[in-house]
Amino acid sequence: MLDAYVAKGLGDYLDLMQPLTPMFHLAYVILVNRLALFGNQFRFPFEGFVTLHYVMFLFFPFGWLWVQLGKSGPAPFARIVEGGIPFWIPGISFGLSGLHFILTILLIVLWFSEARAPRNDYDFRKVRGWSYLVLPLVLWGFVYPFRPGEQGEFVFLSYTGLWSSPFGVLMNPTSTFLLGLLTFIYPRVNLKLFIGSASVFLMIALVAARTSPLDWPMAFLAGLNLLLGFILAIKRRKAIAAEKPEAIASP
Repeated sequence: MLDAYVAKGLGDYLDLMQPLTPMFHLAYVILVNRLALFGNQFRFPFEGFVTLHYVMFLFFPFGWLWVQLGKSGPAPFARIVEGGIPFWIPGISFGLSGLHFILTILLIVLWFSEARAPRNDYDFRKVRGWSYLVLPLVLWGFVYPFRPGEQGEFVFLSYTGLWSSPFGVLMNPTSTFLLGLLTFIYPRVNLKLFIGSASVFLMIALVAARTSPLDWPMAFLAGLNLLLGFILAIKRRKAIAAEKPEAIASP
């Protein structure tokens, strides 16, 4: 029952944010264009923007949904609100849980740390040929044809609604886009950010994909990045051991 209320609330939220939605699309088009043209010279503005975007996701839409559901949601949910944020809620309502809140804070810390001491290399001239295979998944996050129906069903938007997709105002499509971008520049990545974000979104996507097939691309990217991240961690550790064997052997 709660999922039905959440689906309706998400629909109201998307209607509320509709005037701002194209601005997020345009912002990322400009930011990625600047990265493609200027590479690491534009790294700090891009990563700072992403950090602030995840700060926004702490409050929208799920903070907004908490307020709305506390006012007009089912009576059991009103009692949950009075008792504090629960640690776990199944289904599409998982985004209202305390665990989701903690995971979002972790993403903010990871992106903020990268922005302060950047390790990602956005020189697209160094991108490997196979990396272009992830671009359809990056585009999927951008067009994300999602709209919750009144009964909690998922109604597909046409691809002509490119600029009205919920990219930028919902965390899952935005994160699919960003995960794909990190995969695109692999292996020249901040390993903590790469593995950390993959771990977070694998958990979120596996919960979300139970009710929405639209989130399987994010689950696939998160799983792929987690695997690639561990492979890269092993390679870097071996490289360090080869250069400084005494540093690895010492307690």
